[in-house]
Amino acid sequence: MKNVVWALLSVRSLSEFFQKTLVFLALLPTVTLNAFDWKHQSCSELRRDMLSFAQDFAGMAKGTPEGRVLRKFIKAENRKAPEDTLSWIMDTYELVQKLESLCPPTEDDGSFEAQVRKNTMLLLDFPIHVDNTAPSASEQEKAAFDAFSKRYLADARRKALDWLASPAPAPGELQVCEFYNMSCLLRTSSRTLAIDVRWDGTAEEAFEIARKSDIFFLSHPHLDHYNPAMLEALGKAGAAMVLPSDVFPEYSGMDKIVVDAPWDQPVSVRGVDVQIVRGDQGKGFPNNAYLLSFDGWKVLLPGENEHPELYAPLKGFPAPDLILFPSWNGLDRMLGIVRQMPGHVDGGTVCVPGHENEILFHGINHRESYRELFQRPDRLGSDAVKKGFKVMLEDLGEHLTLKK
Repeated sequence: MKNVVWALLSVRSLSEFFQKTLVFLALLPTVTLNAFDWKHQSCSELRRDMLSFAQDFAGMAKGTPEGRVLRKFIKAENRKAPEDTLSWIMDTYELVQKLESLCPPTEDDGSFEAQVRKNTMLLLDFPIHVDNTAPSASEQEKAAFDAFSKRYLADARRKALDWLASPAPAPGELQVCEFYNMSCLLRTSSRTLAIDVRWDGTAEEAFEIARKSDIFFLSHPHLDHYNPAMLEALGKAGAAMVLPSDVFPEYSGMDKIVVDAPWDQPVSVRGVDVQIVRGDQGKGFPNNAYLLSFDGWKVLLPGENEHPELYAPLKGFPAPDLILFPSWNGLDRMLGIVRQMPGHVDGGTVCVPGHENEILFHGINHRESYRELFQRPDRLGSDAVKKGFKVMLEDLGEHLTLKK
């Protein structure tokens, strides 16, 4: 039966409804990992599960360029010597890069292309969940994971710099480029905004980002949302920075706007109207949620507030066009509040998840997997998301374009 479904899926002329139904049925056998937090697996177990998933993915994509890339990958992996237990880590990353080039960021609307994009993200879960911090991890495993993770993040930074050097989007367009965790840049034809940027490249690169950014927004001062190199670059560039408390008094030169309480009215910062809701990242650690209005766009940046009830003031603000949210953080409850914002229309707001698979500071059970993002009812498994919001998926280093 599964082979019949896969064969049907290769016919692009199927009706949209029938195609969506078949895609769903075809991928059901691949959803075999049910734990919300990823448990320890050996490299051999991860490789086995990755190949099983890739095999199902190749069947679903039979007759397409993605399917041919997957079959070639599987054949090459199966030809490897039994003692070659680690090269799959980098190989899987390179496979993901090829698939992403064939299927760029798209709306998660149930189409064949959207399912290919989701499965590509799911493939990335496997190398990222090599347990390099486990006491049982060998030096070879640690080295293989380190080589992969460094290349993954370096490639993302390179792509972001290339994008930043490209022509600005056309009037009426908004581009979003994410290159680490929640680090992203928003760009219109007239301005660039930096959000929770941690930069692990060179000082010259950090300065280039700071120089081209009109404002830097920091939700909360955790090291996966900024780093000293970025702060030094911002000070050197004389950038504006909006943050929940002045935890960086040693960095001068920045035009720092410190917000340590809710603001009832927007404040204008270099041409951007900023509405702020005070949140809490846990244990009283301050977190600001920002609603930004600029160039005809409204963007909600909730940061990592762990107490959704603190978002209640959002009900008095206009509904956003775009939400950049951490995938792990009570998405269903936050969006329940967003749906009450004036002007909200089901399907009118685009959600772009972030914070998946953070690999510098977290062990595997807190590298928030795409599997969890897609399956958990408090994430994209929520009916509130499916019915009320558009979702677009992008990997680190990629960018997407929204149009009015």
